[in-house]
Amino acid sequence: MSDNKTLENDEIDLIELFKSLWEGRWLIGAFTSLALIIGTVSASLISPSFVAITQIKPITKLEAQNYRDLKSFLYTESMLMHKHLEYSDRFSSFDVSPEMLRERFIDQLDRRDLLIEVFLENEFLNEAAFENVTDFRRASLKLADEVSLNAPDKKKNAIRKHWTIEFKHTDEDVWRGVLRDIFSKANARVRQELKEEFERKIEMAREQKNFRLEDTELLISNAEQDHETRISFRLVFLGEQAAIARQLGLSKGVAHQLYTQELYTQALTNIVRNGVIASSRPKSILYLRGYEAIEKEIDLIKSRKNKKAFMDDLPALEQKKRSLQQNKTIMRIESLFALTPIATNDDFRAVDMRIESTDFKYKDLRVGILAVSVMMGGMIGAITVLVRGFVRKRKEASA
Repeated sequence: MSDNKTLENDEIDLIELFKSLWEGRWLIGAFTSLALIIGTVSASLISPSFVAITQIKPITKLEAQNYRDLKSFLYTESMLMHKHLEYSDRFSSFDVSPEMLRERFIDQLDRRDLLIEVFLENEFLNEAAFENVTDFRRASLKLADEVSLNAPDKKKNAIRKHWTIEFKHTDEDVWRGVLRDIFSKANARVRQELKEEFERKIEMAREQKNFRLEDTELLISNAEQDHETRISFRLVFLGEQAAIARQLGLSKGVAHQLYTQELYTQALTNIVRNGVIASSRPKSILYLRGYEAIEKEIDLIKSRKNKKAFMDDLPALEQKKRSLQQNKTIMRIESLFALTPIATNDDFRAVDMRIESTDFKYKDLRVGILAVSVMMGGMIGAITVLVRGFVRKRKEASA
């Protein structure tokens, strides 16, 4: 019986509650309307934000054809094992490909200083608003770090197949302008970096060529000096042999049989000792030729006008020198490089950055603000009505 009475009282209280809310519906509506107005004003002051996602793709195959001739020439030169390999090796790392250009472009963005420069030019930060340079630099780095560079997802059927650059902002046109500045500056830096790298490689190749030419000229000079030394020794030896022949009264080679017998004996001795037949005449018995023949040889040696004709190793060295002097590999590499967009700056692009195709994913908080405003206004109105009803009943009960 007691439980039934309690239930009845509860039902009566619940009815009274709803009755109070209904009676105060205008007050609840007023609070809700006021909250809606405040929420609307607040939402109007907030710009809708978005996450901008821009793809960074490699250049097209058609654009890559601009570097085909240079790449083909360097590859062909690297296959020549004896001629110009020393030059092509210098350029083996200078393989201008879509992947290489994109890597250089991403590296420029990853350095962050370029992003900071662009943000400052677009007045994303005002240095005057900071107390000191340290705070300004920290804020600049923090802003640059908000730019996200995402590598391609290598998984099968991945959604992100290319590099992307992402940033949260509120104005599409402003961000597109920032992207254009980023692309322009990074593109220019990549081009300048490649030009300087190519010029360094060309200079190193020229130095290497000059060094090889100097070394070859030194070898030629040494060969000529060595030849002169050998000739001077030969003349001294021939002079001694001629003097011996004169002392013995041998004007002609009258001792031919004696010479032949002695040479035959020496040959047999070499066969027994070394298993090899001596191929040269014993120098110690050259005087047996007679002083007339020996002195004639001395006169012929002294009267030589073209001494190089008697230097066996000189033709090969001079051929090597001539080959180095006539080598046009460096000049051809320069001429082919001059035709590339890197040198001409005609439509040079390190990447295909799809700025106009940027995907803007909005996060609009205004609807949420209005919903929360209505809910809070209704709750405050309802609480106000209930509190007023409770106070009124207490006053009536005390009276």
